[in-house]
Amino acid sequence: RTTVVKRESGAWGISVEAPVQDLFKNSQPDLMGELPSTQVIAYTPKQIEMLAKAYDNDTAHRFKSNNDSLISGLHPEFATYVKAFIFKAKLDKNLYININGPRGGFRSPIQQQQLLDEWYAGERLAKKPASVGGSYHQTGMAIDFNPYFENGGNLHSTNNSKQEWINSGIVAIAKSLSLRWGGDFASPGNPGYDPVHVDFGRIVSKQTFRRMLALSRSRNIEPTQIT
Repeated sequence: RTTVVKRESGAWGISVEAPVQDLFKNSQPDLMGELPSTQVIAYTPKQIEMLAKAYDNDTAHRFKSNNDSLISGLHPEFATYVKAFIFKAKLDKNLYININGPRGGFRSPIQQQQLLDEWYAGERLAKKPASVGGSYHQTGMAIDFNPYFENGGNLHSTNNSKQEWINSGIVAIAKSLSLRWGGDFASPGNPGYDPVHVDFGRIVSKQTFRRMLALSRSRNIEPTQIT
């Protein structure tokens, strides 16, 4: 049985018959960026819901149609955080988030394997994709994106430094919403470095993530349906 639980920090997370203190068990904390208390204000779940509603009402977003189509395939809890992230980026920094389609949101096992095959074939310059069963994308709890400036320029995983990503303000916004940023996975040039990625790894542990995949297989449903 899957339940929604409230962490002491105020963020909501998914737990499969697991107590709150187990949410981060086996979550590889060395790969997780910390929330700098002096630089980032963490938003409460209620505030995040309000930001998500503001996103829904913002019909003028540059990439609204594309983003909506991909958000609709995400896990519903994570989708709320993604909406808040997109809205805050525009509100605070005039940055327009574009989720990379068609595999930048939820991915089936087949799609995850396709990405890996493309990487081995030399068709992808970005980091090596996770193996099937190893990516938060497979539960609809991750997105890959590019932030666009007002002038049309954008931040890219290979064309921009980690410091440029941080200086843009997008990283602080993600972390204030309890999202895990892929730029903290490793350093530029290392296989794990993935600045175009944010996921629910700060809220949903790897252990819970794997149990969600197992439960979805046993019930023959998509992981995004486990609520």
